[in-house]
Amino acid sequence: MPIPHAAAPENTAPRRLLRDVVYDQMFRAALDGTFVPGERLSDDALSAWLGTSRTPIREAIAQLAAVGIVEVASNRWTRVAAPDPDDYRCARRMMFGLSELAARSAVPALGTHEAHELGVIVTEVERRAAVGQDSARHELLRMGDFLAAHAENTSLSAMRATLTPRARFLALAERRIDVTPLVGHCPPLRAAVARRDGDAAASAIRDMAEALDAAGPLSRAR
Repeated sequence: MPIPHAAAPENTAPRRLLRDVVYDQMFRAALDGTFVPGERLSDDALSAWLGTSRTPIREAIAQLAAVGIVEVASNRWTRVAAPDPDDYRCARRMMFGLSELAARSAVPALGTHEAHELGVIVTEVERRAAVGQDSARHELLRMGDFLAAHAENTSLSAMRATLTPRARFLALAERRIDVTPLVGHCPPLRAAVARRDGDAAASAIRDMAEALDAAGPLSRAR
């Protein structure tokens, strides 16, 4: 699909670098199908679309290349990467692993309000998974973000910040997976959070990861 001609994105957030605004717009384009795998990206076309100079575009492309969303051959081409199902499954396991680590330290330290908030997220995972909504995966990401934010581990948070955009992009390779097995693991996780048991919460998260691995895409499910 050719790069569309549209108005420049609005930047309403104060003090944001232009390269970050451009990165966000290009990242969304990679996720929503505006960019397609293998598509060549031209600086001139991107500049016309985004209404900005080449410098923030090249900086944004470097960020996207660092997380595997675009591929760059110096002085030859820049193109959208093709998400691979095996790479996605590896990234998903790593995301679950980070959530498991975060749960061990975050859950025991949660206050009443924070524990309730996490329980609500887990319930939303359960609700969506029960009816087979693939958006349950987005709630899993939200759960992992919450745990990482409360783990007080800067190294873990940095790893998650780098891996999350790559995992979201790679998920395009396996758009529909059987999320219903998540349902059975939500009550144990919610109970572990309620009693502030970090080890039990981590175990429930690990069980979720294994359940998704065993279920696979809907085309092969059941």
